[in-house]
Amino acid sequence: MPAFIAFLFLLFSTQASHAEESLKDYAEFQAFHVEKTIESIELALLNSIDYIERNPNEEVLIQHKMLAKYAEHTPALRAIITTDATGQLKVDSVTYPTKNVNLQDREYVKNALSLKNKSLYIGTPLVGRTSGLSFIPFSRILIDHNKKASGVIAGIIHPGFLIDQDKLCSQCFMGVFNKNNKTLVTYPSNSKYPEDFLQKIHMQSKGEKFEYNFNGETLNSWITHSKRYGLKIIVSSFTHKK
Repeated sequence: MPAFIAFLFLLFSTQASHAEESLKDYAEFQAFHVEKTIESIELALLNSIDYIERNPNEEVLIQHKMLAKYAEHTPALRAIITTDATGQLKVDSVTYPTKNVNLQDREYVKNALSLKNKSLYIGTPLVGRTSGLSFIPFSRILIDHNKKASGVIAGIIHPGFLIDQDKLCSQCFMGVFNKNNKTLVTYPSNSKYPEDFLQKIHMQSKGEKFEYNFNGETLNSWITHSKRYGLKIIVSSFTHKK
């Protein structure tokens, strides 16, 4: 009997180890996907900035067509837009003529204008005022020839592009969060993590397993970080007791 019990312990321990390794693999792959997606968006914005700053007096129609090309060659991007220094929408890669919309109150406009070093600002999900669709903005400041802020450029994506659903186990769910624990995207999209879970996750290290009791069930999560973009990627699954 002791030998049989030892065999069962070894068997279940091995299965648990494999499950943990799988969760780790899923989390690391999703983190890689997040970084590569944002890198492609950042490259499209940098190319667009280079074009705009070299052609400051180009007609809006021509700018619209050029930004549309950059957006079309970046799978995640739904649109690239620019504003002037007051937040007034100037160029929209999707719509011409540009709609009369002021975005001065939007965080991705205000924050980009405050980031004098041209660093990338990653916003939290918003609903478009003209499209009515949910999006995540990625924005940078635009500089004129006098080295002064001339406006903002932003890449617009659907939140779901930050997750590769084909590379996620059927029992897994996940979330991408910024350094303030604000949600960028979850999968499934209606998933909502408890506040105390997020508070505890905030204290955990990269590459760390985290267990959480949720309504009597054990929720196992693997945490990894994107230091470059200040994001946290969490992949989770429940351990169901039989």
